[in-house]
Amino acid sequence: MSYIDELSKTLNCTPKTIISGYIKAPKKYKVFFIKKKNGKGLREIAQPSPDVKKVQRAIVNSLLSLLPVHECATAYIEEKSIFDNAEPHKKNEYILKMDFENFFYSIKPQDLNYFISKNDIKLNHFEYEVISHYLFRRKKGEKKLRLCIGAPSSPIISNIVMYDFDEKLFNHCKENDVIYTRYADDLTFSSDSFDKLNDVKNFVIDLVSLQKKPELIINTSKTKFIGKGRSRRITGVVISNTGDLGVGRFLRKKIRALFYLYSNNKINHKDIPYLLGMLSHIKNIEPDYYYSLIKINGEDKLKQLGKDSFAVLQKKQ
Repeated sequence: MSYIDELSKTLNCTPKTIISGYIKAPKKYKVFFIKKKNGKGLREIAQPSPDVKKVQRAIVNSLLSLLPVHECATAYIEEKSIFDNAEPHKKNEYILKMDFENFFYSIKPQDLNYFISKNDIKLNHFEYEVISHYLFRRKKGEKKLRLCIGAPSSPIISNIVMYDFDEKLFNHCKENDVIYTRYADDLTFSSDSFDKLNDVKNFVIDLVSLQKKPELIINTSKTKFIGKGRSRRITGVVISNTGDLGVGRFLRKKIRALFYLYSNNKINHKDIPYLLGMLSHIKNIEPDYYYSLIKINGEDKLKQLGKDSFAVLQKKQ
């Protein structure tokens, strides 16, 4: 049985239906922008049409879920969160943070196809073409297909194509007593030796220069060494000098103030999705503080916040 036949059974449709829709699939996206979690700049979100999204989810369940994701990856994985990305580093004195430029956009269909083939999953050329068109987006005015933020299949793809990179880097770090975790495009390393982290930084630079699937570019402006004397923040989680994890005093005050404004109908509507996202973030890291905010403002306000956030995002489309 061909994969398209298998996919059509999963979707309860004919193979012809899948084939007839794949050419136009890369353009069937609604684009909107949301404020980044750090409050600086906007992030592009490309949301696939319902029919494309349905196919993407079916491909995740029937194909992509069969492919390995490295143990150092902590993003987009059930039972893992940004807490799990920060926690392994809490006892070490020095931290190195690195990330990539345009991480999702750097990932191309051939990167995924390489890992599908590498894991002995047999697809013919046409099947590769069909799933590539359903999983990747083509921006207006461009010819190439690229991964986008907003499709339900993009997170797992971003982890799959990083397996070889993660494995090489993880092994190098293990040999040198360095802890390594990756949350999407955020690489975090920690050690009690600054020199070992500096060695890792150079190793990453060399590894990226040789990396072809996917081809990545280091965002050098975000490469940072952090010692215990400074505020140590990993993917939004603050590590205190005693090794405790939290969101930080500044964010607690900011979200408390925004929630107060929302409860009193004084908030700027564009800040509503940001507030909802930050509340979810606080719930993961400091649940006691989160529930204290809910107790003050009420469960009904939280439910209404979710509805209002959805309405704001819909208007942006």
